[in-house]
Amino acid sequence: MFVNNKAKTSWPVLIAIFVIVLAVGGSIYYWQSQQNMERSAEITPTSIVTPATTITPKSTPATTETENQTADWKTYTNESFGLSFKYPATYSIKETEEIKAGKIGGTLVLKDSSREGSPEMTMLFNPDGFGPAISDIYYCTKIQNGKLKIISTRKANPEMKEGPDINKKIIMFEVGRYQSINGFDNGVIAFFSYENNGPDYSTELKKIIDTIEITKEDIYGENKCE
Repeated sequence: MFVNNKAKTSWPVLIAIFVIVLAVGGSIYYWQSQQNMERSAEITPTSIVTPATTITPKSTPATTETENQTADWKTYTNESFGLSFKYPATYSIKETEEIKAGKIGGTLVLKDSSREGSPEMTMLFNPDGFGPAISDIYYCTKIQNGKLKIISTRKANPEMKEGPDINKKIIMFEVGRYQSINGFDNGVIAFFSYENNGPDYSTELKKIIDTIEITKEDIYGENKCE
């Protein structure tokens, strides 16, 4: 029987060729993959870090606590004495004819009979100088930039109280002093009172004082805080 040796030897050759092709093809595929990866890395955009922006709200003018709490109060103004202040709407107000005419020697009275303790403030536009401070507490005040400010507080002369005043808490303060032709230290003083067995209205008084404005500082001297 005749045997073809060429056919017998062709299988190893084919296998060798297949292996070579496979190896070459794999190398080419690997090379192309690496090239694609490098190109992808080159065109990948770089992350851009944007600095955070802080938005600050626009500030609004500050409103003091006293202004908020006294927004619905009434206002008293005396142009002759360069004086104005606010007071609760529940207070009634009375002026003597001297005050209305802008003359010293008059009295201004604020009173609230509708509330327990009947808080009351009396301002004396004193023509004859100052006497002893008949009160429980004395507020030393100073005029600063057209406003009346409480500088200090001290005990006054409660033992000098008599009559109905014995049952009241009395706080005294000066609005301002001015020199008269008779040489006395004249000016405007105030007494704020309320019944001892009622609510404490001293905080309310301080709010009233906070609203006092002096528009004629030149007619007032410095309070001596006596």
